[in-house]
Amino acid sequence: MSNISFADAFGKYSAKLKNVQWSVCAINEDDELVISLWEHHIDKNIKDKLVFEDFFDRWSGPGNNEFRTNVSNAYKTNQNVRLILVVTKEVNEIQNGNNASTVKKSFRVLDHLIGRVTEIDGEKYTISFKLI
Repeated sequence: MSNISFADAFGKYSAKLKNVQWSVCAINEDDELVISLWEHHIDKNIKDKLVFEDFFDRWSGPGNNEFRTNVSNAYKTNQNVRLILVVTKEVNEIQNGNNASTVKKSFRVLDHLIGRVTEIDGEKYTISFKLI
């Protein structure tokens, strides 16, 4: 696993977090949404691309508000999405909506992928990535 910091991972895409304490996404210089997503949210049944499904209301706080706004805007405008994969063994802590800042995790910049928000249905969102 990589030892890259969260902010440095965003920097690889020329994106700067609005607030390093709670932001989990940012818009880069190319007007792409750079987003951090949990590895355990990958739909393992789909083989030809990476598909992430989760729910906006699984967690709360200012980071969630920013995330919800940016993901919704990306869906409406068909904006490109770039991926930072977040890996942890403490999956239950995340799924229970606990403070993610307290779990051990690593970050992987997957710059060989490009994605789109493919669905928003109420609180559920889906983001799909394919090889560039």
